[in-house]
Amino acid sequence: MPPHHLTPTFSSGFHQFFKRRRVQIPSFDKTSLPPRSFLPTKIASKISTTDSADLQKVFPNLFASEPMKETIERSIGYCNVPALKGETKTCSNSLEDMIEFSKKALGEKKLISLSTESTRGSGKELEIGNIKQFHTKMIVSCHEVFFPFATYFCHSLPLSNTRLYAVDFVDPETKAHVNRILAVCHLDTSEWPAEHMVLRP
Repeated sequence: MPPHHLTPTFSSGFHQFFKRRRVQIPSFDKTSLPPRSFLPTKIASKISTTDSADLQKVFPNLFASEPMKETIERSIGYCNVPALKGETKTCSNSLEDMIEFSKKALGEKKLISLSTESTRGSGKELEIGNIKQFHTKMIVSCHEVFFPFATYFCHSLPLSNTRLYAVDFVDPETKAHVNRILAVCHLDTSEWPAEHMVLRP
């Protein structure tokens, strides 16, 4: 969710990051996770995204399934991970909370919301098309984590080591547009702890 006054420009640097123009897109099975919605603010404020025991009291049936329990506990790990140097973060389980966090991080004026177009091309080998880098002073990036309700891990890092791109992917044979994917690149992770959640396989 970057400020509105961002300027997109063509970037060759992203192409240089890859040794080949074709990329295998990870599979995303929309049927593997049940549909979930944001909680109303009053309810969201009473349900923890950082305490496994508290969640188990509210959703005991989900914790009875070992795969579901492992998935939820991994999400709790994301929400509990210590903030990096210069990072502000939260796990938002209501739309209002996500918006308020973004406004605090970015200011209240000239905000826009961007997202990847869709899951088209999931599991396929696609070719990188046009790439645009967005030049902006601040961004908040939000990543979905799994809970019984919609939840996003949102954080903001200094732009000195962070870049935001919009990457077009096309069919390798027909060159037809398939998807436009947002990519946030962290250029220097040398100070990140090796056990950080995002560095785990």
